[in-house]
Amino acid sequence: MGWSAWIPMSAPSGGIVGRPASVARSDGITNIYVRGTDNALWQRAYFGVQWHGWGRHGDGMQLTSSPAVASMGIDHEHVFVRGADGHLHHKFWKAASGWSPYFDLGAPPGGFKGSPATVSRNSQVANVYVRGNDDALWQLPWYNSTWHPWARHNDGMVLASDPTAGSMGPNHEHVFVRGTDGNVHHKFWQAGPGWSGYFNLGAPSGGFRGGPSTISRNPQVANVYVRGSDDGLWQLAWYDNNWHPWGRHADGAITAEVALASTSAQREQVFARGLDANVWQRWWVPRIPTIDVNLISVGRDNFTAANIEQMLNSLTATRQIYCQADFNVGTVRRYVISAADAGALEIIDSAAEAEQLTDGWTVPNAALDVFVVRSMNGADGWSAVGGPCDKNAGGSVMTGAVVSLNGDLGNSGNTFAHEIGHYLGLDHIADADNFIGNNGSSNSNTRILAWQGDLMKKHCMVVHI
Repeated sequence: MGWSAWIPMSAPSGGIVGRPASVARSDGITNIYVRGTDNALWQRAYFGVQWHGWGRHGDGMQLTSSPAVASMGIDHEHVFVRGADGHLHHKFWKAASGWSPYFDLGAPPGGFKGSPATVSRNSQVANVYVRGNDDALWQLPWYNSTWHPWARHNDGMVLASDPTAGSMGPNHEHVFVRGTDGNVHHKFWQAGPGWSGYFNLGAPSGGFRGGPSTISRNPQVANVYVRGSDDGLWQLAWYDNNWHPWGRHADGAITAEVALASTSAQREQVFARGLDANVWQRWWVPRIPTIDVNLISVGRDNFTAANIEQMLNSLTATRQIYCQADFNVGTVRRYVISAADAGALEIIDSAAEAEQLTDGWTVPNAALDVFVVRSMNGADGWSAVGGPCDKNAGGSVMTGAVVSLNGDLGNSGNTFAHEIGHYLGLDHIADADNFIGNNGSSNSNTRILAWQGDLMKKHCMVVHI
């Protein structure tokens, strides 16, 4: 319950290597970092209620690991990478001064393998953890405004993966690793008692690949995620003062360990590298507002392969726009109307024809009917504003949205989101960059405002899963 569909986040030009990293330094800002195939650091940022494009850090650093990222406050962010010299390198961002240059933080005696992990449990402390070349856990701490020497954890644990670290409060820190037995092992630090011993948390049925990832969105909850041997996403949850069984996310395949972020005590985000080498996102809230969709191809026998791809990608574009307002497009069922049955309605020439199409081909379920035509004259789409939940309402109101594949994907993707937004209660606004803005001439714009999402969530077709 509460999980959105997977949303594609694309990738830098050339793709990515390894796992992504992510941090949310406030409730309105999330950043994703990746190692590009050019071994540079790339970043994609969410702020101003929308995702912005990928940008390359042109700082000359050649990464030999996936990055690690954390924040020591709402105006601070820092990134750690392994450089070509085998050392840990670090740079930070501050609101007042922007990005610093990189600083060389050295390495444990003998060096380290894989990627670093980092956590800041409060605004005065940061810790970096690595898997040494001796397969022990090593730690580099920042406190009292300075970096202290590398220290080895002499606890007997032999690591078989990179570590991951998290915090459930300003005086708590925990580390998760994969042991040589293939299980997840966990230990924690608390102010006063110090470090616990390791606890064996087992593994998903069939085992898992790589290392674990962890996040605590509030002091009572911790989640551990792994890539199962079946390439599915598996989760182990701590709540009610207890670890609960491993559970598999039913959908999606991943090809690396995941990145995690949380913008509030009741919101969690997962970023994964998919089979297409792009970054994908899904998020959790306790009850996620969701609209299910019937995607109805009108004159389907005349659709080309390119038409079908554009139709599916246009709905994906809608997901990408709506997810920025924490609004989910859920189950999508596909239906067809043949060209012979559609007749003159295969190409829509007026709002009256669009209404005729929605009235004549209602799908008998609770999902929103979205009729897709290859071409339309006079508009790119039509829909009622605040359409009825009773799709047999009759009268002169449309009981579904009609959208076209006019123009390129940017245009049709906007059209899908625009017309579905109308049905869920939104009218045109003046904002030129809004998906339903520019007084109706929004074209390929993708910005959505929080109040628009809130209004759509109130429509009677929306369910909270």
